[in-house]
Amino acid sequence: MISAYSDALRHSPILTKCISTVVLFGIGDTVAQSIQRRRIVGPYQHDYNRLFAFVCYGGTVQAISQHYWFDWMDKNIAVGVKYKQKPLLQAMTRVVSHSFIYAPFA
Repeated sequence: MISAYSDALRHSPILTKCISTVVLFGIGDTVAQSIQRRRIVGPYQHDYNRLFAFVCYGGTVQAISQHYWFDWMDKNIAVGVKYKQKPLLQAMTRVVSHSFIYAPFA
């Protein structure tokens, strides 16, 4: 299964990431709504409009923008011989860059 997913990422990375993100956002919102349902007294129905909006946003905006963002980070942030010898510094640089450059707009 992992090799099939890796092949799909190689052949059509954006489509594969969009589908993966839709599934993960759908699971996340379903879990969130079930937790919310436990706190509500009385009748509660699953909000399919919210689920649809959430997976559409995740499968389009988030999947595509993060594809290009992480591609850009791989090429431009903490790259070089001196950073490859210091993986913790490279990881910290990318986390800080992601938190302060990408995350405020996402």
